[in-house]
Amino acid sequence: MKLKSILLAAVTLMQQAFGFSQTHPLVKYLPGDASMVMSINLSDLAHKISGESFRQSAIYRELMKNPGEELNAFFSDPSALGLDFSSAVFLVTVPDSTKEYPGISIHLFGLLKDEPLFANTMKKLAGDKSPINVYGTNKILFTSYDGPTLAWNKEIFVINVPTGRRSMMRDIYSATEDSVKVDMDKRIKAAAEMISKMQRNLCFELLTPHPQNSFSHNSSFINLLTTAGDIKIWNTGTLNPAFNKFNKILPIAGLASKLQALSGKNKTIVINFENGKITAQSKNYQSEMMASLYNKYPPVHLNTDLVRRLPKGKILGLVNISYNPEISKELMQQKDMKELAEGLKKMIPFDFSGINAAFKNNMMLAVIQSDEVLPGDSATQKMRGIQVILAMPIADKTKFSELKAAVSHIVDSLKNSEMGSKTFKDFDPAVRYNDSLFVISLSPDAATAFLNSNGSNSIPDWMQANTNHPILMSINLKEILGFAMGKLSPGKRGMEEQKFMNMFDQMIIYGGDYENGGLNSQMEFRFSNPNDNALKQLFDLVNMMAEQSGNSREKLRMENNENKKFTPPVILKDEEVEIPPPPPPPKKPVTKPKTKIKN
Repeated sequence: MKLKSILLAAVTLMQQAFGFSQTHPLVKYLPGDASMVMSINLSDLAHKISGESFRQSAIYRELMKNPGEELNAFFSDPSALGLDFSSAVFLVTVPDSTKEYPGISIHLFGLLKDEPLFANTMKKLAGDKSPINVYGTNKILFTSYDGPTLAWNKEIFVINVPTGRRSMMRDIYSATEDSVKVDMDKRIKAAAEMISKMQRNLCFELLTPHPQNSFSHNSSFINLLTTAGDIKIWNTGTLNPAFNKFNKILPIAGLASKLQALSGKNKTIVINFENGKITAQSKNYQSEMMASLYNKYPPVHLNTDLVRRLPKGKILGLVNISYNPEISKELMQQKDMKELAEGLKKMIPFDFSGINAAFKNNMMLAVIQSDEVLPGDSATQKMRGIQVILAMPIADKTKFSELKAAVSHIVDSLKNSEMGSKTFKDFDPAVRYNDSLFVISLSPDAATAFLNSNGSNSIPDWMQANTNHPILMSINLKEILGFAMGKLSPGKRGMEEQKFMNMFDQMIIYGGDYENGGLNSQMEFRFSNPNDNALKQLFDLVNMMAEQSGNSREKLRMENNENKKFTPPVILKDEEVEIPPPPPPPKKPVTKPKTKIKN
């Protein structure tokens, strides 16, 4: 019976993959070594902003100042240029792992509806300076050696932005040939020819379909693109190759690959623009080892005991995490985790395994603007009522004492070092603890009050609604923006600043649930207006900024013109001119006759 179920599931997956490949013709063109694929449903996104709203916007007015025939046709009907936006476009990144020029190449794939019409449009836009190169059914339009290249065949178009071209050109300029510098013109010509050839070969590869590429049978990728959504992202989790050069400077960067192996590789995100919020559902597919641990030790529900100790006030930011301690214990026995711990211990002389033994299975970090501040609490007063609190319940007092002594030793060593004396000069957090709770805060009074709280305070509604998840994070955008702009009095705030401050509400992230081979989480970016679509609200914000920028430019232009105006001199009539009398002639000096002296 079990075998029959497996076979049935396999057949269903094959049918799904076959149907997927039939309905998504771009998939067979995707590079097999891509690290990220983003599917963008332009048609659905466009419908969330009405045509009337777009035509009334400052953005549209700016675009239509010198529209040209092609732009007019595009706004009237995008398919008039030969493009097909009924299906999604794909934005793809491919890591370049070559040692000489590491980086990321970017490709944008889209479907064509009318290739001859598209080719004719590109020919008009390119003009005589950028001729279209034709290679059979493939056509390529080059821009510059380090710029994007447009290529297409009868089915698709692709815009690619390669990596490392500037570095390659610089190296060619400085190259030697038989210990004699090559003439600069020859070097430039050789570099241009080589890069042009590389671009041409890359375009040929991108325009060649591979029906049996890795994406055609990748279950996580297929499941993603068969899910409804405005934007869908598939990611291998591969680090940018350029990051490897920092390994010598930051040795901890070399440990990232081990963490990646533990957390799995394929990750997916589905983003939707809904009324009043943007939602993002993510799934992190786990490795076989981690999947077995989650099946053995399921995630626990959220513990809100620490949150109930917070003082009354406005929560600006909160991270509350609960976890199954058995997973941590067994995870520390894994080979990769042991190597990771040993690598960290070489950089920081500290046994991180003691953390799991000293504390229980939950922690909280909160930033709160308290309603009441004690008269002697100078730290909170300096922070304008803001308190930062990190709290963890103690599981083993003996282990905690050992851990505290080790941490204190490391902190003292850092403070006494030359770099640490500057970094930690003004950083002196308050540490409070008893037999059951450990607290760190910037305010000694806040730490003591949290430690002595009876934990009977209520929790917010948005937290109560998500206690069935092990992880919950919140950022109060409205309060943080209001706090940041608090230095501006209401009279000095412009209308745009006030609108911006009142536009956003809150960002909530919750999840950590294990299901179908992956860890799931969801983010909600909430707006203050729950009725209008989030994309429409973002468009209105961008349009407001464009309007303000345009008004500022126009005001500056008018002021400059005003300063440059020529003011003719005022000419008075003759009778109005008062002519002063001529000055008197200078007096001649009087000379006395000389007196002769008689002998």
